[in-house]
Amino acid sequence: MAAVASADPGFAAGLARTIVETAPRAEARRQLGPVPNELRCRAEVQLFDGRGVDKGRVDLVFDDEAFCLLVELKLGSGYGDDQLVRYRDALAALPFERSALAAITTATPYAGESEIADHPRWLGSVRWAQLHDSLLSLEHKIPLLTEGWRTCLDVVRASGDFGPMNFDPEAVEAWARRDEAEETLFAFLNELAQPTLAILRDATGSSPEDEAAAQLIARGKHGATVVHPWKNQPNVQFAVPSALTELRFRIQFLAAGGKPYFTVEARYEHPKESLAGDEALEAATAALRRRHFDDGNDGYGYYWARVIPADDWLYEGAGALERLLAHVRENTQYLAEAHIFSSLERRTPVTPAETPE
Repeated sequence: MAAVASADPGFAAGLARTIVETAPRAEARRQLGPVPNELRCRAEVQLFDGRGVDKGRVDLVFDDEAFCLLVELKLGSGYGDDQLVRYRDALAALPFERSALAAITTATPYAGESEIADHPRWLGSVRWAQLHDSLLSLEHKIPLLTEGWRTCLDVVRASGDFGPMNFDPEAVEAWARRDEAEETLFAFLNELAQPTLAILRDATGSSPEDEAAAQLIARGKHGATVVHPWKNQPNVQFAVPSALTELRFRIQFLAAGGKPYFTVEARYEHPKESLAGDEALEAATAALRRRHFDDGNDGYGYYWARVIPADDWLYEGAGALERLLAHVRENTQYLAEAHIFSSLERRTPVTPAETPE
């Protein structure tokens, strides 16, 4: 914001005026008075009180000879310790006839503002969502910067940092059917578990009955269920080979970007270990990439996953289960042919497994 605003005093003034006019405290706005037509804009300005005590850096300062507006920006985070109180103390030391403090936040803050709630120079906090349309309408004297400014706003909005800005009734209706959807997915996983175990044993052992090749990792009292309901990623877990007794393979449903997916993946639940230099794993990874597998470290461990979008199974009606099983069969074979399981079996873990529950 400062980079764009500092290149055009008129744009900077328009930005400051938008913040002030949207601020909730009418009396503070009245005392501040009109925003000048041109302002300087600076970022990360060091503030001090009247005794020269450091009061921290404020995100934006808009000023001229007589006017000054301090603005703190928050994208999904809260205020720091006594942050606004420190800025309030610095206001009194500023050499301007008119000055004020405002904040722009993603959501309504419930901590950090009460200490300055009645201060005459506190304009209050404004939501990014409230400002968005006005910010989007600002024109820069350099047309290319106007375009860049609007593109930046669009990107931040799309990332969700401005908070929810579109009310989607379909999304709320889908949420209301969460239990129904979860029940369906859990049932699918439960029915897939035993056939998947047979496929996995056949691919990595001597036959579908080879108990040493792979085993289900059950959960609950006495292993009463095989479905692990972790966050929005219900899954079924397998040890490969059985003697390892830790997750090395799983099938799961997950939601991302408002879309459901099914994955078939090998796992190594030791995220703090480095796999660099393991030639067998590097060869296996290269082979799986050629089969369009994704790989990486998700913070819980390493994965080699085939991610299958909903279009490939969700709309098959009564045949959805068979379609999912076909994906399991095909991709389990790819994992075995790449020797990912045997490569992982040769490793000796040096950190505890961090399997999510």
